[in-house]
Amino acid sequence: RADDALDSLSQGMRQRLTLATAMLSSPALLLLDEPYNGLDPHAAKSLSKVLLRLAKRGVSVVVSSHHLAHLEGLADRLVLLDRGRIIEQGSAEALADRLDVDRPWETVVASKSKVEGAEELAPGRWRLQGPRMSMDLLESLGDVEVVSHGRRAVDLADLLERIVGGEEE
Repeated sequence: RADDALDSLSQGMRQRLTLATAMLSSPALLLLDEPYNGLDPHAAKSLSKVLLRLAKRGVSVVVSSHHLAHLEGLADRLVLLDRGRIIEQGSAEALADRLDVDRPWETVVASKSKVEGAEELAPGRWRLQGPRMSMDLLESLGDVEVVSHGRRAVDLADLLERIVGGEEE
């Protein structure tokens, strides 16, 4: 597509070209405004992977976006602006704790048989929500393998709603 006119490209292709152009100079800081606009799900996932790799290399990546789902697990620091003023900032976890956003403890286990009181995520994968897992509680589950355990990840949409109080722009 090297010889195609810019105005003949789809919005997603223009987004990719803009990002590639921005990275040509190997910047220490990359500012992106709505980079997920026009991207299909596969391209959006690829963009997230690229941004994570850049951050691991020490590039400061600043993303302005209304696409909160794409930022889940990507942003390590959030800044919420309202009319150009910072109204909240910090890590998603710190903001959720400060604003008392519900994040129950969650344990995902692998088991060939049904786990009582658990939600089936996929065949052989079960999620338990509730108290922090103790050895007694874990042993009571029977023959299971713990896949993950911790507090539920912060849902950025829940966090934003708590901050703005359900108000619409």
